[in-house]
Amino acid sequence: MERVSIRETLIVLAAIVVVGLVTVLVLSRDGAPPTRWRFEFGAPASAGPLLDGDRVFAASEGGAVVALDAATGDLSWRVSIDGTPRGLIRSDKARLYLSTDEGDAVALDIEGGAVAWRATFDGGLNAPLVVDDLVVIATHRGAVVGLDAATGEERWRNETGRVLRADPAVIEGATRMVGVGDTGGRLHTFDAASGEAGPDPTSLGGEIAGPALAADG
Repeated sequence: MERVSIRETLIVLAAIVVVGLVTVLVLSRDGAPPTRWRFEFGAPASAGPLLDGDRVFAASEGGAVVALDAATGDLSWRVSIDGTPRGLIRSDKARLYLSTDEGDAVALDIEGGAVAWRATFDGGLNAPLVVDDLVVIATHRGAVVGLDAATGEERWRNETGRVLRADPAVIEGATRMVGVGDTGGRLHTFDAASGEAGPDPTSLGGEIAGPALAADG
């Protein structure tokens, strides 16, 4: 039997160590891409993230709203708002719009995060929707409201009388409409500019829990 040299033994041991390290790295990643950066709120993230240009915007249950460099994760600004932000964050390039669990729609200046306006509603809110110069809010208690994006003043309101748990969405067509589904499976539509209600909705069955999507009619 041939004797194994010390050099060969060391090569085998080195190979085992390398294979072990590679295995650990693969298992720790679990197939995920490498992390470029990470931001810690110190509380659960609850709203966003929104990628807008070269920045990422997000918010936490502690009421913190942050703007981060999309490439590096560096903090551009951080502000605190009263309430717990929840769901999607929207933007019109000048401001950020978000909803809170406490029933507030909040507009923040995109440069610096100062509160531009706040509108308070009775009951919880779904995510805001930006349509031209309007911010459309759907409340859990059934109101669909169009707010002036610059001032937060109410421009139109419709009461559906239904529980709304879905985010409103734009439905493009001959007339730009806003659509929002209720828990009874009905899709309510409104003229985006005037708030005039569309045809009486017919139940599709089940619960509509997500935003509507329209394409080519």
